[in-house]
Amino acid sequence: MRFWSFVTEVLTKLDYPAPSIKIPFLLVYYIAVLMGLIATLISPIVKWRPRITKFSVALIGTHHYYSCERAKRELGYRPRVSMDEGLKETLKYFEQSRNKK
Repeated sequence: MRFWSFVTEVLTKLDYPAPSIKIPFLLVYYIAVLMGLIATLISPIVKWRPRITKFSVALIGTHHYYSCERAKRELGYRPRVSMDEGLKETLKYFEQSRNKK
């Protein structure tokens, strides 16, 4: 599952709006680089860490695909729950946590 597809699914199932604005990757990456440079330049005076870094932009802007097929094939691994069941349990936990506040 693609990263933003997963995020959209989680948000919509928790009754939050799905991300709807698309911003070009390079624009956000260069903004993060600029913020990092500014943070470095002012660090002798002010200790400020930008919330967005080039690493976080690269991580969020990259599709992540994970597979346990090799572990299944070579080690006999069998997941305890399916991806769908794991997502349902995770959403249930988030709902319970949100309702406690």
